[in-house]
Amino acid sequence: PIADERFTKSNIKIFHKDRINDEVMYNCIEKSLMSIVPYRVAAQSAVAMTSFMQGTPVLSSNIGGLLECIEHKKTGYMVDINAPVTEWLEGINYIIDHFDEMSASCRKYFRDNHSECNWPRYFGVLFND
Repeated sequence: PIADERFTKSNIKIFHKDRINDEVMYNCIEKSLMSIVPYRVAAQSAVAMTSFMQGTPVLSSNIGGLLECIEHKKTGYMVDINAPVTEWLEGINYIIDHFDEMSASCRKYFRDNHSECNWPRYFGVLFND
């Protein structure tokens, strides 16, 4: 048996709305094994970065915008948007089987690239130093 409570939930809630506010998204992702984003177009979605902030891997379609931030089999699992359902299920199983290391990679990616501790390295560019 797996000790992580995210694996032992007695029920599953699936959230699907046109828009989910930041607080609800944060709380859902915090309790999730993975975020699944079968996008055809990536347009200003914060799902991947919010997931990484929480240490939650992402199962995603392999489209531009997501390819640049999700590393296949490290911070997420990439699948062609037109792939059969079996390939998406392989991604789900891969993330479950490798959750601990992928979760750590997600947190590391977020800390190393997007956390506020990195902001000073961008100040020179922003302020022409």
